[in-house]
Amino acid sequence: MSWEHRTHRRVLTVVPVLIFGELFHTKGEIVNLSRNGCVIAVAQAPEKGQELHLLVQIPNRDTSIEIQVAMVKWNALGLFGVEFVRVNTPHQISLQHYLSMMDSCPLLGKLVHPDGSAEVAQPRRQVVA
Repeated sequence: MSWEHRTHRRVLTVVPVLIFGELFHTKGEIVNLSRNGCVIAVAQAPEKGQELHLLVQIPNRDTSIEIQVAMVKWNALGLFGVEFVRVNTPHQISLQHYLSMMDSCPLLGKLVHPDGSAEVAQPRRQVVA
């Protein structure tokens, strides 16, 4: 889905996530997040169309945000995008609270780490010979 068709704003972040599929489980990092989906960086991305269960480990929070069903929409070289299909109301409220906090954060445009620290995102330099 191109950015022009997105219905909800996405925020850049780095948030640990536990990923559970039918035959596997792994850890990853959410690299951008919205109220109805996210992009996750992992060592090996699951197949398009696969249903996953996610536990999003928001910084400075005792419990994870549970995404009961997330559908893999695309995958490419260690990244994949999911749409949140089913999220219970208390977890949806927690997710929206985190997104609101990130929206009002003056650190947008910086990498926000799980411990709450941040650094300026450095563009990669390309060397041309």
